[in-house]
Amino acid sequence: MAPAAVATPSVLTDAGYLFIAPLATAFPTNTVAGSVFTDAWAAAWIPLGATAEGSTFSYETSVEAVTVAEFFDPIKYATTGRNGNIAFSLASVGASNYKRALNGGPSAATPTSGTGATALYTVEPPTPGNEVRVMVGWESLDNTVRLICPQTIQGGTVETASDDGRYMAVGSAPVASRPTVDVTATMTVPVELRSAVSVSVSTSLRSTMRGTRLRAQYWDASTSTWRAVETTTEGLDESKVDVDLGAVAKLVDAEGKLRIRYIADLGKPFDLAIDRVAVTLVNRR
Repeated sequence: MAPAAVATPSVLTDAGYLFIAPLATAFPTNTVAGSVFTDAWAAAWIPLGATAEGSTFSYETSVEAVTVAEFFDPIKYATTGRNGNIAFSLASVGASNYKRALNGGPSAATPTSGTGATALYTVEPPTPGNEVRVMVGWESLDNTVRLICPQTIQGGTVETASDDGRYMAVGSAPVASRPTVDVTATMTVPVELRSAVSVSVSTSLRSTMRGTRLRAQYWDASTSTWRAVETTTEGLDESKVDVDLGAVAKLVDAEGKLRIRYIADLGKPFDLAIDRVAVTLVNRR
């Protein structure tokens, strides 16, 4: 007998809508007509706007075996923990979203001084123990699915990246008869960070050929020489080089310039694409 036809799956292909609200805010009424939600979210639910890559939902249940000395096999499996998570990267940069990301509450940031075009906003993370938990809501773009997280707190890393969606591709050229790409990234370090105690560099790269050797170097301003940082082998998929360079004293020259160099080579021609070079400087640990 022929197998039954496979039903067309229901697939969510769009980013959807994100909302944030204070704890205990009333849920939407969830009115459904024509197989879609037709009611609007109340004003207390503040739209968070666009995201870089949509939202990811995960739910983890931890289960462990219960054993006793008299049996080889577990006598039962018991749930020992549960953890839910919603992750997204907001595209809109502003004081209000920074405040929310730092667990400062769902409301918009208020100016420290001034108004309108002269408004100055200052955002600081709350002291440990004073984080403000919030509700997060999500609805699919086709209005068929809703998710409400009644109590959330931001954990992990809050990161801001400047990305124009483009990358620089460099074609290899023969160096001693070996196809090579040699690129230097030069950045001006702000005056207040030129005495930083820690510097890290993160680079996103991609090679068109597998097996490409990549060397990263930094310019030692104290000795005017290039010094090796990292050697990796790149593939067709995107790879990242993350390096902690230590104190900034040797890395910044008298003009405040910091230089990172990337040298890639292979036995045959290739292209090296550099998506971004991010430098993080920390004044104190």
